[in-house]
Amino acid sequence: MRINYILPGAWELTEEAQTPIYAINVPTAWRQVAKALTARRSRGSYRSIPVRSLDTLISATFPQIIYTNRRSWSGDPVPWIYATDRANIEELPFLVQGWFREEFGATEEVEAAISNLRHQDWQWFSQVYSPSDEEIRWQGIPDYLARQLQGATIAFGLNRQYPLQFYRVNRFEDGAELMSFPPTDIPVGKGKVSVSFVILLKLHTVPWRKEPLIYHALSLRRWVTSSLIKNENGEFRYRGVTAYIGDTRRWLDGAEQPFSFITLRMKRGEEEPYWHPHTITELLRDAGEIPEPKELASNPVYNWHQFNRSNRTVQAAIPVGDRLRRHPCLPGVSPLDLARLDQEIAACLPVERVGEGVRVQQANSRRLTQVSNKRLMLHPEIASPAASKVLRSQPTVLILWETEAIRDALIAELCRLLTLAPTSESNIYAGEYGSLQILTQDVGILGNLLDVGSFSVPARNRQQRRVQCLEERIQLIANSVPRVEGLKGALVEIIEPPNIPEADPKLAWRVGLAQAGYVNQHLHALKEVDEEDTSRKAAQTRTSNKERVKRAVTDLLRQWGVLSNSLIQPEVDYVEPHTWLTCLSILRRTRRTNVQGIPHTAAIMVRVNPVSGEVQATTPQLWRSQRWASYPDVLQHLTAERWEPNSWFDESNDESSEERTLLTQFVAQCLQDCLNTPIADVNNPYVLFMAEAHNTRSKLSWLHNRELLDLAPGNLPNELKRHIQNQEKRDRLWIVRLRTTDDMEVPVYISKNSEGSRTKGVFEWQNVCDQSKRQVYLSISQLPSSAKFVLRRSQSRLDSAKSPAGQVKPLEIAPIYHPGIPAEQLVQFVHSLRKRWLYFADTVALPFPLPFATKAKEYAVSVRDNAETLEAIEEVQLEDE
Repeated sequence: MRINYILPGAWELTEEAQTPIYAINVPTAWRQVAKALTARRSRGSYRSIPVRSLDTLISATFPQIIYTNRRSWSGDPVPWIYATDRANIEELPFLVQGWFREEFGATEEVEAAISNLRHQDWQWFSQVYSPSDEEIRWQGIPDYLARQLQGATIAFGLNRQYPLQFYRVNRFEDGAELMSFPPTDIPVGKGKVSVSFVILLKLHTVPWRKEPLIYHALSLRRWVTSSLIKNENGEFRYRGVTAYIGDTRRWLDGAEQPFSFITLRMKRGEEEPYWHPHTITELLRDAGEIPEPKELASNPVYNWHQFNRSNRTVQAAIPVGDRLRRHPCLPGVSPLDLARLDQEIAACLPVERVGEGVRVQQANSRRLTQVSNKRLMLHPEIASPAASKVLRSQPTVLILWETEAIRDALIAELCRLLTLAPTSESNIYAGEYGSLQILTQDVGILGNLLDVGSFSVPARNRQQRRVQCLEERIQLIANSVPRVEGLKGALVEIIEPPNIPEADPKLAWRVGLAQAGYVNQHLHALKEVDEEDTSRKAAQTRTSNKERVKRAVTDLLRQWGVLSNSLIQPEVDYVEPHTWLTCLSILRRTRRTNVQGIPHTAAIMVRVNPVSGEVQATTPQLWRSQRWASYPDVLQHLTAERWEPNSWFDESNDESSEERTLLTQFVAQCLQDCLNTPIADVNNPYVLFMAEAHNTRSKLSWLHNRELLDLAPGNLPNELKRHIQNQEKRDRLWIVRLRTTDDMEVPVYISKNSEGSRTKGVFEWQNVCDQSKRQVYLSISQLPSSAKFVLRRSQSRLDSAKSPAGQVKPLEIAPIYHPGIPAEQLVQFVHSLRKRWLYFADTVALPFPLPFATKAKEYAVSVRDNAETLEAIEEVQLEDE
């Protein structure tokens, strides 16, 4: 059935929020001590007080807090804590002093600094706020609505046969969260899995709309039900897990409160697991009924069957991490589940929906061509002609193998995909479209784990030893691989991630091979299977092995920038084929991923010639020396990009106006160059520039919603006008801003008058913009071909654990500047570009060529990055699949 209308999950209040909100200021003396200790730890260079760790502590002991404003600790005249109840804060000063000791060390110096602080300085602020007040509405309004759903029962399922009760989860991130409890069991084979539904409410702005809207989302949280104590010694083998503790008592002062959850981190100690941070240990003991960490790890199903929200029976549960191991229950909820929640919100909360999505019709009856599996780079009839441009120069592929099965499978796949055959010349394979040199080399000691436990490496801790070991291994790899000329790439068999993340040599392979001139793709050893085994499991293993080899080879072609010709179809797209396709991506390095604790930023600009299929890219550093370079050359350059604090893009001040000005200048220069560069000898080409808002708006402020509000229809942003002054060139430039569902920035949707139905296409989100001449569109792609046997229209997630959810995430498209082309026509073209990514086309959210830019982050690495903390059990992020 064709769906012509969708209902976005976007709401606005229909009545003024009335719940009073109280506040606490940070006393001046306490703030001064925090600044002094921070500066002392930073050796005089004051950065910022690490208040985030204090937020975690406070929110875990005082669940009535709805918002903490960290700027209060830096001296801004704003309260620090906003809460819906004036709890007894007699213990608060002791808690903050404990945080001082934990954050800065329990030294004589710290004790001397905090010993004279006055406890009576902490007082409730007399002013009373409303949740809708502009100062706090971003947290106040979601909190206000969530409190009205506190304890509510929402019935899911086709016949509403699954009534779930929802309770607040205290969180210090944006938004308000509710979770169903006790967990619901879903049968899986002879066993069962335990899950909860999670509701998240957040405020977000929309392009060309002044007032923010309330978005909702629904996700699944899966729970651990078996003991986490795995060996005979009773050892807790995980680095840490997050536990959800439900209680009817407030830990700060012991007062009764509605049943709600707080999150605590359980970490592995030398002998037993412990609650983190240490500061709350005494509070936990005073609370009395909080489980001991080892007891909870042994019995994760803690009091679930004694759940009674009217009597105090403390609940505890540990969510299952989904990154390292398969779980019997797939993530995500069904479209029917989203429809049930949507109906409940419309019926029970003081809100009304803002606008609805109306299908944008095609310019004529001709449909956009679909990129089916037969048109992917996985198939020789596409890959071989597309690769002819590089095969003519006889590139080199180096296979670094540990098992002969990988080596032979990769050689066979390269020959199959590129229609090559061995020649009389050693290591040369040739075919109709050109030739390829394939070299092989045993991984040997290059693939061994890093010896980060060796005390022969002079360093103070494992992370510093890792840096030294990485630098040594990178140099060894770079010196050990063959030195050949021309385009080259490597396929590397790597070991499975070790239990100690710092020992993983994967980063050394990435950087070392790049330094030797090889773009590289990694894969793990193939699973062993008896060739004579005819069982279904054996057949699945063989298929899985073949697919992994195919993907590895195809991804290497992606890193070479291999594309087909004629990427724009004028008779279908109604767009001039001589149009540069360009995009920008910011490659961030945060404090958490950098050993020095200093964030850094790089940027990559990608452009694609749609006639020739040539991919080029540049960075601010490259632009100064050589303008554009081939895509593989830029990937190799990224590993050498200057990531030190004195780099061109130093993000020590995230709001640096100079940095934003330089980046805008870089973008404008790239666009100006494209406007001046002919395509296939055709002068005056058009240029389409795309950027994803979540990724770029902090650096390109003219892409921010508050800046777009003041941008008149048909006007180019002033920041670009200063650099592109020729009107004829401006008339050939189109700018589109995109937003994905990351951080709930795009609303979920349901099909109007057809609950549980799925749809695809482009929908204009009507009646949402304040400006009548502005439009916002929602692009919904088709279900991935891999999403087989999805939950049916009549099914809830609670009906089936093993079916994919099949909820396609929408993409928001905002045409900012588009002279000479109607907005709907441009949006349809951008929507069609979501299907032009010939590498696994149905697995990307952003339109072509943005995946080239985002995937470049694989090379934006440094040995100074922290090793990824891979834990078998960890908190699950919000999923809307």
